[in-house]
Amino acid sequence: MHRILVILILSCCGAISAVFAQPRLTLQVDERRIGPGGLVNIQYTIEQAKQVTRFEAPDFKGFTVLRGPDYTNGWTLVNGEMREYVAIGFVLSPKSTGRITIAAAKAIADGKTLRSEAVVIEVTDQKSSSVRPSLPSPGDEPLDEMVLRAGENVQEKIRRNLFIRLEVNKRSVYVGEPVVATYKLYTRLNSESRVVKRPSFSGFSVLDMEEPESDQPRTERLNGREYNVYLLRLVQLFPLQPGSFELESMEVDNTVRFIRESFVRDQQTFNGILRALGEEGLPADAWLRETVQLASTPVTVTVKPLPEAGQPEDFSGAVGNFRLRSAFSSDALVQGKAYRMDVVLEGSGNLSMIGAPRVDWSPAWEAFEPEIRESLRKDLSPVTGSKTYSIPFTPKQPGTQLLPSARFVYFDPATAKYVQLHTDAVQTEVSAAPAGTDQSPVTRSGNAPASREAADTARKFWLIPALVALGLALVGIYWWMTRKAKRKTTMPARALESYPEEVPAQVTQLSLFPARHSLADARGLLVMQDAGRFYAELLRLLRAVLAERHGIEALQSGAMVEEALRERFPGTALPSMVRTLVERCQMALYAPSADTEAMEEDFRLAEEILDALQRSPDERGPAA
Repeated sequence: MHRILVILILSCCGAISAVFAQPRLTLQVDERRIGPGGLVNIQYTIEQAKQVTRFEAPDFKGFTVLRGPDYTNGWTLVNGEMREYVAIGFVLSPKSTGRITIAAAKAIADGKTLRSEAVVIEVTDQKSSSVRPSLPSPGDEPLDEMVLRAGENVQEKIRRNLFIRLEVNKRSVYVGEPVVATYKLYTRLNSESRVVKRPSFSGFSVLDMEEPESDQPRTERLNGREYNVYLLRLVQLFPLQPGSFELESMEVDNTVRFIRESFVRDQQTFNGILRALGEEGLPADAWLRETVQLASTPVTVTVKPLPEAGQPEDFSGAVGNFRLRSAFSSDALVQGKAYRMDVVLEGSGNLSMIGAPRVDWSPAWEAFEPEIRESLRKDLSPVTGSKTYSIPFTPKQPGTQLLPSARFVYFDPATAKYVQLHTDAVQTEVSAAPAGTDQSPVTRSGNAPASREAADTARKFWLIPALVALGLALVGIYWWMTRKAKRKTTMPARALESYPEEVPAQVTQLSLFPARHSLADARGLLVMQDAGRFYAELLRLLRAVLAERHGIEALQSGAMVEEALRERFPGTALPSMVRTLVERCQMALYAPSADTEAMEEDFRLAEEILDALQRSPDERGPAA
């Protein structure tokens, strides 16, 4: 009873957030509202996946596919693990006006089925809102460029007044040191432009810094001439490996309109030209339209390897300039209570790609997975901000103990040297737990009170609701146990094909679950509707049983476990049942929800699975 009370009090502190890098399928559309003759560039990106096995594009009903699928791929680095992304692009032309829905695309990655969002494209009978420079004021030089004079070469005039530039801030960097790449469209002409090919940036982790604003040009002077400039893409590229890498071209289709000189020959001023351009019902032969495809010139970036000389053993790939500090939630520690260590890493560099600083806990402490919070300025280069790692922990032994320091190593490209940071270890006194107190460490987020006075206040404040909750919990446990005693739990018929209908008598007299694999904790968490810790406990039990009984150490995904178990349990439904439970646990940890019926169903499924996995070969019977 006291253990339940401790759990209830600690549950008021919050839950440990188990963060899983989930594969996802995202959608990007350059235009959601287009005019007659307009095109839609649509790109699907599968990210954070180790293996992509299938992609199904929608049928694009209401559109004609002019181009695609165009596949590009690259890599990103997440917490020290390299993951591939795949992008699939299409260029679409609408068949009619109105609101046309593009259905969701589907993909299978890491054994999971992914869906993109659906998108609605509005096709109007008005002129497209694609990239088009506004008409310059009278007297501006570009206005003269819109007039095609006798004897002028159209292609040469376009070449001088309409082009794409790729600019990079560095051409030689170290692995992990960012390169800022900017794709810009320069124009002095009356044109409409659409991006038809985007670079893939293979060999880099990509971070978009600013969304292009198609209707907001900037003015820049280049080689003594002024241009309207449109930002096509601005990215921060983090190289993942040494070598020479080419930043690919971006391609843009353009329709350029010129006014024939004969139409404005009698106009005495640019004001007359401007008025003519603004009039409706201009004769068709007043305009000359040219279509041209532009491409930026590729740029090669040389990526230098990080020096091996002097590289510390615990270097994990951080590049930039950083600071490290740590703090503890309390300096008055009691054996078995929950506390928190906050490790803050701040500075600039590849912050979004690096893992946690190293903390070595002695046997006097029990530490848990950290909760990670970010505050990053991704519009700056390098990325600037901080990452906070909140590590819940409990003291296991009373007496004088040493709270550990945090260590972090990074490479500073400015000095080409490795820098080692560390915080100070703190000597503290741990008070023994009061007599009769359950010292089992139970923690959620580790949000312990900041002082002894705050702890006392918190205990008094929560005493009454905790006692009420305790009573409800005991009633719930009694109801559950009596209900369970009346109910005969059986495995689904399809899973029993290779197992005896009843457990042999000599087995029922013994515990089917060794103490270290007991479902008692999971049952208590189920009663309290603590979804996060409930599913974490089920996943922990599965890991332990699979490793100890069947030699399956890696539990990366349900599909991988299912494949490994099929060799040991051929012809049975057990492997697919394990996969189902693993995927349910992982999904619940990613987005916890206290659904009572679902949790009870998953608990029963876990009972059946663990029972089957822990039976000896003699008890399983012949495979069907």
